[in-house]
Amino acid sequence: MSDAGPPMLPLTPTRWPADSAPFLRPAPSSGSLAWLTSAAALPVAAAGVVLFGRHGAIIMALSVATALLTNAILGYLTRRGGVIGTGHAVMTGLLLALTLPPHVDWGIPVVGALIAILVGKGLLGGYGNYLWSPVLVGRVGLQVLDPAAMLPASWPVLGRGRLLVGDLSNATDSSPFFAWRNANLPDGVDSWLLPRLDSLLAGTHDGLIHSGPPALRGERITSLADLLNDVLPPWGETLLGTVGGGFGETCALCIIVGGLYLIHRGLVRWQLPVALLLGAAVTAAVFPIASSWNEQGEVIGRMWLPGLTLEGHKPLGLVYVLYHLTTGELLLAAFFIATDIVSSPMRGRGQVVFGFGVGVLTICLRMLGIIPGAAYWAILILNPFVSLIDRLTRRRVFGV
Repeated sequence: MSDAGPPMLPLTPTRWPADSAPFLRPAPSSGSLAWLTSAAALPVAAAGVVLFGRHGAIIMALSVATALLTNAILGYLTRRGGVIGTGHAVMTGLLLALTLPPHVDWGIPVVGALIAILVGKGLLGGYGNYLWSPVLVGRVGLQVLDPAAMLPASWPVLGRGRLLVGDLSNATDSSPFFAWRNANLPDGVDSWLLPRLDSLLAGTHDGLIHSGPPALRGERITSLADLLNDVLPPWGETLLGTVGGGFGETCALCIIVGGLYLIHRGLVRWQLPVALLLGAAVTAAVFPIASSWNEQGEVIGRMWLPGLTLEGHKPLGLVYVLYHLTTGELLLAAFFIATDIVSSPMRGRGQVVFGFGVGVLTICLRMLGIIPGAAYWAILILNPFVSLIDRLTRRRVFGV
């Protein structure tokens, strides 16, 4: 009788299926994450096409096509091929188009996508290692190269009966305009020229209206009631997107729907967008606005805590804060750009710190009128601190 045990089976590696681990759902790859983010942004893009017409669709197609072509050439030259991410290139081109004015020339999205892929993703660290979001690198690069095109005085929006099929270049001044749903276009005109509402809100810092219809420019805002009743359109217009702004910045409802989809799929943690919006809301509620002036027009008094303002039983301050949250680029930045997995903190606590900081800085930059596109610049300013935030917010292991 032999004392030898049973024969040993050969140890061969086994390839388990990706979905066999005991997880609620398999973690998405970086490529599928980019494709799903692009899918979540499609309702925003569709709203942009409806509000701004077919020219916006051409701008979007040019941006995506240029990003794809540049990405392929970059992959061939660096011998990395698909490693640098085709899906990421599509997402970058699409999100970049959503940040652009809807009536820019065709060369703008081409140059922007080139900057985003070559500089933002290629030169500044490569796919998965970049410090700043390539979308914002492309957008800010355009703002520096051609500020006139990126920062127009008025922004066109198609009027009633001309949605989708109208021509943005056939526009009229918005002097008779207040609410989109109640405004009738003159004969032979397709669109209104409207101000960005975040620019009107920034006017409360010094009490003067700096943009909008010529009849309003230079007028003094004496109270929040004046601003909300006589200058800004109804708040519901900001939800529908019938206000001045970028191609994908205006329709708050579609942005929120896309953002909730990303959170539901686990592609975005809720902490970052919620903290960003909370930081913006708190800052807008406490940032002082002009309330009195001397004979020379210099501000001599300011209203602190405007978010707590009441008129009778009407919470004017709350409405004022809501305008800040749903106008400009804030929502698009909160759900689709600040949440970039490479340039944002890894942990939930870090994302709270980062998001809150972006929200605070956005309102400060907006109200002081330092840099147009405040949310985009706020993200870029705080991106270099992401690694520090990760170190400071990591969980401490006992005894280490």
